[in-house]
Amino acid sequence: MTPRTKHTSLAVEQPVRLYKFIALSFLILTIILLGVIIFMSAKRATITVVAGQEPLEVSVAMAIGSESKIGFVETITVELKKTYKPESTKEIGAVAMGAVTLRNDSDADQALVATTRLLSPEGILFRLKNRVVVPAKSTIVTEVYADKEGRESEIGPAKFTIPGLNAAKQAVIYATSEKPMIGGVRAVGIVT
Repeated sequence: MTPRTKHTSLAVEQPVRLYKFIALSFLILTIILLGVIIFMSAKRATITVVAGQEPLEVSVAMAIGSESKIGFVETITVELKKTYKPESTKEIGAVAMGAVTLRNDSDADQALVATTRLLSPEGILFRLKNRVVVPAKSTIVTEVYADKEGRESEIGPAKFTIPGLNAAKQAVIYATSEKPMIGGVRAVGIVT
């Protein structure tokens, strides 16, 4: 009679657990890599080129005749300035900016990061330019800019909600503007 051996699933369970760990690690790394790629591709830059003045030096060898004569070279500086006036103008979209007063009627200070969203009653989205801390039972004035370019972001004085806060906090922490937002359109001269 042969002795019976007891089979356990522990030996089978360990490789499965190892493979699960490896698969989850690759999944997490893939998600992080995808997030970095999306973040980097969302960046944008505006480049403005302005022509600068640079002196020009010209050196030319000339043969004037077959006879050698002593002479001299005179250096002359030539400067040319011409002013062009635009014949017409064109309006292009720009980012409207302005100032808001953040009000905190709650009993605790509220920190708001730069780019915190402020929503007007018309649904126009603005963002905070800098990080601010709004003291409890107090106000603070800060700069904002429109989320999108164009004339539609040039709005008058308004009360703004902060959609990133929960509904209870939105009732006691909000922003108001006393002056209109300006700069949504920029006029550019066209020279032909």
